[in-house]
Amino acid sequence: MKSSPIHVVSTFHYDVLYLKDYDEYLEQAMAIIDRALEILEAEPDYCFTIEQVILVREYFRRRPERRETMRALAQAQRLSFAPGMFVMPDMNMIDGESLFRQAKVGREWLAEHLGVVPEACWIADCWGHHAQLPQILRQSGYSAYFFWRCMRPDVARSDFLWQGLDGTKIVTHWLSRGYAGIHFPDNGGGIENRLELQIAEASGRAIDTLADQLHTYGEFGATLICNGGDFCIPQAGAPATLRELNRNPETDLRFSTPAAYHRAVNEAALETFSGEFNAAFQGTYSTNIAIKQLLWSRREALLAEEGFRATHGLASGDLAGAWETLLTHQFHDTICGTITDAALLRARGELEALRVGASAPAALYNPASHARREVVELADGKRVIADLKPFETKPFHALETAPSLEKLSELPGEFSNRFYRARFGRDGFLESLRTPAGVELVDAASPARFGAPVMLNDNGDSWLIYEGPLDGGSRAAAFTCNCADPLEREPGADGLINRKNVYPYVESVECFRSAQSLRIVQRGWIAFWRNRVEFTLQSDFDADSPLIRFRLEFLPHGRHYRLRAAFPTTLRNGTVLHEIPFGLQKRGHSEYPAQSFCDCVAAGAGLTLFNRGIPGNNVDANGVMLLSIFRSVAMEYKCESELSFNDGIPHTVEYALMPRDGESLAPVMVPAELYARPVYGTVDLPVRYDFSGIELPENVRISALRESTGGIFLRFYEALGQGAEVRFALPEGMGSWRDADGVENPQSAPRSGRVTLQLAPFEIRSILLSSVDGR
Repeated sequence: MKSSPIHVVSTFHYDVLYLKDYDEYLEQAMAIIDRALEILEAEPDYCFTIEQVILVREYFRRRPERRETMRALAQAQRLSFAPGMFVMPDMNMIDGESLFRQAKVGREWLAEHLGVVPEACWIADCWGHHAQLPQILRQSGYSAYFFWRCMRPDVARSDFLWQGLDGTKIVTHWLSRGYAGIHFPDNGGGIENRLELQIAEASGRAIDTLADQLHTYGEFGATLICNGGDFCIPQAGAPATLRELNRNPETDLRFSTPAAYHRAVNEAALETFSGEFNAAFQGTYSTNIAIKQLLWSRREALLAEEGFRATHGLASGDLAGAWETLLTHQFHDTICGTITDAALLRARGELEALRVGASAPAALYNPASHARREVVELADGKRVIADLKPFETKPFHALETAPSLEKLSELPGEFSNRFYRARFGRDGFLESLRTPAGVELVDAASPARFGAPVMLNDNGDSWLIYEGPLDGGSRAAAFTCNCADPLEREPGADGLINRKNVYPYVESVECFRSAQSLRIVQRGWIAFWRNRVEFTLQSDFDADSPLIRFRLEFLPHGRHYRLRAAFPTTLRNGTVLHEIPFGLQKRGHSEYPAQSFCDCVAAGAGLTLFNRGIPGNNVDANGVMLLSIFRSVAMEYKCESELSFNDGIPHTVEYALMPRDGESLAPVMVPAELYARPVYGTVDLPVRYDFSGIELPENVRISALRESTGGIFLRFYEALGQGAEVRFALPEGMGSWRDADGVENPQSAPRSGRVTLQLAPFEIRSILLSSVDGR
């Protein structure tokens, strides 16, 4: 009697940028696809999977004579594409809008040129999967999710139903042995990075052994074995080997695709698990931090430009190239900073050159879905008050001038507003921060000054904090690895190894005051032998704002260290929440990626730490809130990576604090959106579609407002986990609206009248508005 079928998925993992630059990898990839198509044409039972559309598109351009062959094989479901996103992005750090855009761009290209759309989201090599992915993926058109790294030990199933924050479920398949699996004998076959991949040579015994290992994690009607690896050349001898092995009457081996395997699994037998699959390789959250900051700032500019154009009736098709650049560098190794010097230069150069909007702004646009009133410094140094409704534009001349800052002769002892009371030390750091109810938030007994940058020796590589180098192909690499990351690390058993923090020396403090604002500027340095960081820390306090804003400029010198901003709090044993794309996640004391904020509450008070493109956030077991802002590390053992030390390269990071009474996060939601979506300098034009009258509950946001086929696309989501109702009148000039999926396809007939949406907790809803004239 035959065992359940074994699906052999032949593929190769393509790196856009990693140990080599884009152009070098492209030549390898072209040869691999050439070989795969040759085998597909010669062997009718063979199947092959290509991951990323950026590569498929380039092959299509370079090999026009192969287009019809590709189209025929794709429609026969023998040549498949998974995940079929533009690139295989990091699934943990990038925002939800970008994930939808990755799927939209990839799926639309495949549908237009090859007549297929992907069913399976195959994420071979990413190290973190947040709990809103089931909803995002299902709304993007995927029916299955495949991953390798970050399996939770309490789940450890080869196949299961993953339930996301909002209750959406997606069938999920764990590649417990990675994406390499087996390698068929073939003289021309080769695998790059074999040191990090566990690969067995294909034989009956090896396949049986591998299948037995896989079955320890369950068997649900089919078994999946991968045949591939990093830039693995397809083996022409694979079909003959499979035919020979199938001569055994108990063997049922077949070439397959991720989608075909998914359809063969008995979904009715699968257990449901909720939560997230996070995290591993925490060092990637602050390695080459400038790439993450550039991706954040360029994304926000693009979203703001799209919103501005939509409200002013301007086309946005010419932004496609800018989005393509952004999506390219969301590739998981690029955003994580685990790349060679040539790739790093390319990524930084292309992102720095990516500019949209007005070269000489004359107005401010509010890209957020809630009103704002805040002081903004213009490029010429003038300070204005941005008092703006949602999606409203005001010319500079219509903005109120903010009171100018005057230099003080000495530091004032205190600053108070209705949100907090702050007291400063002579070095400019906060010695006390009290909520309106009087709860003290500063732990004065901590060795770290509240808000101070601190240095820690870090002998890890580009992936791992403190220790290294990474063994990416180890069994442990398949599981979560949430190592504690405290302010103070335990000394070695004999005290010989230095694990202590190095604290800053403040050389000078300057103060500036206006009728409503206070600015403190500290200059100093942090040094440990040859490692030295010179810094300027600017702290801003405003009478009308609950936020304390920080801007840290620093010049790093040396190697093998990490910088963190430390906020020792009194919030012991608190509840820690991170913002994830379209939601919130309760987490422990390890460092995780946060979208725009990390929050801690305890004993009736809370503190929120906001960031702009600085994902590495945690609160340690002693209540110290920490933000990893920089790592000077590299991976010299793998490739040329001197530049990853960032020696002598100036950096600037921005973050903010918000204290509060009570444990509810509701008061945080609007300030968090406004901090993450800064005002946008643009041109002064008349408005065509006025969305400024939209009034949303504080727990609802509009994450996308842009021109789309047939009108204007909006994406709403409930951000707090409490549910909400959205009701608003269509802007003048708009005649109807209809539901849409996550990638902007209409899902209902047009409706007239007011828009009414009932949002469940953490639900994402999208709509399309059509103008009166049908455009």
